[in-house]
Amino acid sequence: MDLKEQLGNFWRSIGIFTKVTSLVCIVSFGVQNALMPWVRGKDEPDFEKVALCPAAVIDEYQWFRLVTSEVTHGSLAHILCNMVMFLLWGVDLEKYFGTLFYMCLNLAIGLLSNLINCYVAVFQAYYVPRTVFGSDAIISGGHHVLAKCSVGYSNILFGLMVLEASIGTEKYRSLFGLIKVRKVYIPFILMVVIQLSLPEASLTGHLAGIISALIVRYAGIGRLLLPPYEWICAFEQDHPDLVERMERRLQYFKSSQGQKEMDFQALSFLIIPYKALRSRIRKRVDSQQGTQLYQHHSLVGEESIQ
Repeated sequence: MDLKEQLGNFWRSIGIFTKVTSLVCIVSFGVQNALMPWVRGKDEPDFEKVALCPAAVIDEYQWFRLVTSEVTHGSLAHILCNMVMFLLWGVDLEKYFGTLFYMCLNLAIGLLSNLINCYVAVFQAYYVPRTVFGSDAIISGGHHVLAKCSVGYSNILFGLMVLEASIGTEKYRSLFGLIKVRKVYIPFILMVVIQLSLPEASLTGHLAGIISALIVRYAGIGRLLLPPYEWICAFEQDHPDLVERMERRLQYFKSSQGQKEMDFQALSFLIIPYKALRSRIRKRVDSQQGTQLYQHHSLVGEESIQ
């Protein structure tokens, strides 16, 4: 099998959402670097109009930045690293969850992590003194933090790594073909490596992606932000011809058991504490009833003796 055929097979194995998202990021990067400097009369592209800027989102209600910042990248190395990581993790996850649910999952992690990023910036601006760590430190205070801009798909990527670590029976994964590492450690290892090699990278954004994935998967928020398994199954059953064409031509993946498992674990945050509380109440009631029964029998015994 020659290289061209191998690349063709690999391209056909990629789901439609992963393909479209990668192409949107690449086209966006090309347009920003080829057209924007010429239109705006600058030597370098200006990302400030579409980047995630907490001040613009909170004060000026520019909510579109929560989405546009995801498909915007600051350099060629930035977009190459992000798209390689997206392919490494995204191909299998789209097959596991199904295309439609996986799309909603990416959107939920992206929006939630960007909101967390904005409100962390507010906390830093108003509650962290600027002089504690210095204005150029990773953790800094002062109102200038609200004007900092960030771009890139990496917050979602870190969230996807967390989700990938929590599914399947395989506990280890090869890290870029070099060493095998427990999957749960990979997001944190990469975060440290990226931060050491690129100090200007957004540590808050990467952490927000990890936290968002944990919230969506385990804190019950997934039931509010994501469509239920039954809804997607009903849509696919109501439009069999459309789904079949998308499967054959666009590599659309139907909703699978992975989403069903995700739905259950999103509910477990509410169900498990409820069951534990109900069990404790039952034990206490049984204990009280046992004590009352014992006291009743004791009184009856005393009366019979008298």
